[in-house]
Amino acid sequence: MPTSTEALAEFALQQKLETLPKSVLEKTKLLILDGVGLALAAAREDFAPKTMKALRFLGQGAEATVIGFKDKVPVASAPLLNGMLIHAFDFDDTHHPLLIHKTSVVMPA
Repeated sequence: MPTSTEALAEFALQQKLETLPKSVLEKTKLLILDGVGLALAAAREDFAPKTMKALRFLGQGAEATVIGFKDKVPVASAPLLNGMLIHAFDFDDTHHPLLIHKTSVVMPA
């Protein structure tokens, strides 16, 4: 029996762009645009370069992009900083039934 992560991954792999409802695609585009905009704004705050510097020490390599920065970080560090940047001002989207900010969690992954 597959784990819940495996079942979700299999479901995601089966999806085709052309079969997704237009409303889903439009909402997704808006959420991505919102996430990038929030990250770009937060990248100018004092905490961002300091956090970027600290994350370089958490792993080897410099192959992953952080929104708003030219330098790269280890691939395991980029989602953490991108998520922090998207959520920094607490303006990112909220899924109200669960009270979660989904874009700051899903988009960086």
